[in-house]
Amino acid sequence: MLKSNLGQRMIKAATKGELFKEQQFSIGFNAAQVFDLEGIDNKQQIDDIIIVQGIVDGYFVEDGAIVVMDYKTDACDEETLVGRYKAQLLYYADTLARLRGLPVKEMVMYSFSMEKEVPL
Repeated sequence: MLKSNLGQRMIKAATKGELFKEQQFSIGFNAAQVFDLEGIDNKQQIDDIIIVQGIVDGYFVEDGAIVVMDYKTDACDEETLVGRYKAQLLYYADTLARLRGLPVKEMVMYSFSMEKEVPL
């Protein structure tokens, strides 16, 4: 993995102190962002805040923007991997942008079973 383009970019970010691994977070999202609430009559439920907690495998800052990365071991093809984890990485990207105050320029998974990067 460290020989991949992503790995080389991570190493470069680490030398600048801009690589962050295993970052725990807790953040509130509007219920409408987390759940499909179409057709809900009770507007109070739409305004509820849902607390989401997690751990981002890693991210780094490159050219003033965030690159979100996640490692996957699933033995499957790219399409399946993206289908399974796209929403997860979108939450990570939104969270990091809000917490760091920087734009997210890229989201990428590294598949160990395929030994390659899978961009989103």
